[in-house]
Amino acid sequence: MNERSKPTIWKKIGHIESLVYSDTVPIKDLAIWETKEHVTPQEASKQTFKPYALGSEWGRPWASAWFRARFALPASLAGRNAVARITTGGEAVAFIRHTPVVGLNQHRDEVPVPKNARPGRRFEILVEAGANDAFGGLVALPRATRAEIAAVREEVRQLCYDLRFLFDAMENLDRSSARSAEILHLLEEAVGSFDFDAPDPDKEAGRVRRILRPLFARQANASSTEATLSGHAHIDVAWKWPLAETTRKCARTFSSVVAYMDRFPEFRFTQTQA
Repeated sequence: MNERSKPTIWKKIGHIESLVYSDTVPIKDLAIWETKEHVTPQEASKQTFKPYALGSEWGRPWASAWFRARFALPASLAGRNAVARITTGGEAVAFIRHTPVVGLNQHRDEVPVPKNARPGRRFEILVEAGANDAFGGLVALPRATRAEIAAVREEVRQLCYDLRFLFDAMENLDRSSARSAEILHLLEEAVGSFDFDAPDPDKEAGRVRRILRPLFARQANASSTEATLSGHAHIDVAWKWPLAETTRKCARTFSSVVAYMDRFPEFRFTQTQA
């Protein structure tokens, strides 16, 4: 097995990942309002917001920052798989028309924009962000680092998921096994054949994904078991945070779950708390 090729494969996966977003446009109208109270989005929308500069510190223990992002949909993104990418630096939930639509955190920063939206249509997104981390800590004041809209190349993203999954699987298998060697060989073929100059990166990603299908279609071995996975969340009603934070966590978690169910009808979710 050519172990020396692994860093090259990982680097190329990163290069492919850089193609997930395109036609990025900054959101220039970004403002903030901070409070120690737990308020509704209707109440927050009536407050006096101040302009916010990306990278500025915000927050206090168990306080909320409400970010307001306003933008008009550029013609270059109309009819495409467009998202607003908002990274607040804390656990957050995005509201559109006072309805929670998705939770935002260090792993997820996308707020979907309707595909049928016409060029020039104006949007206002409210984001309630907590200054504390997922387990109630406040080590340093958070900073919002991203506010932009962009088009998502979904097939490119799915290819990155496939490649990362296989790379991790290979790293955790016995390095002398035939299975590990097979994965390495096909990963080399896949990333090596990806054409970064292709006019349609999504179409190119779909072609490369077909190279990987045999690895996903075949069982690990004749006696391997089959696992059924389900989305899951465990939310402590009152643990290391005030009860108001539990309400926020529910909004973040369940809005994301509903969004996933709308997007992926086969998705299932379990909740272990009353």
